[in-house]
Amino acid sequence: TLEGAPNAELVEGDIRDTDALEVLLSQRPIDRVVHFAALKAVGESVAKPLAYYDNNVAGTLSLLAACQRAGVRRFVFSSSATVYGNPQKLPLTEDA
Repeated sequence: TLEGAPNAELVEGDIRDTDALEVLLSQRPIDRVVHFAALKAVGESVAKPLAYYDNNVAGTLSLLAACQRAGVRRFVFSSSATVYGNPQKLPLTEDA
């Protein structure tokens, strides 16, 4: 369980492992998913674009498809901590 959320369970795995996703989502009463599995290092993404595509795009699609098949209707995707461009002011706000 997660601290402060006694009914929550943290499950670690690879979102590209569709078989594991199917088993997980079929064996537990999961009604929501929070996705923190994206890679976000800009420099590394330039050096390894296919790995980033595979994880961030293909992996997310795999997870979304598994959720849809299992009837999971609540999904939160955590955006990256990376900010692109030159800010007009700091600190950055949500509307920047």
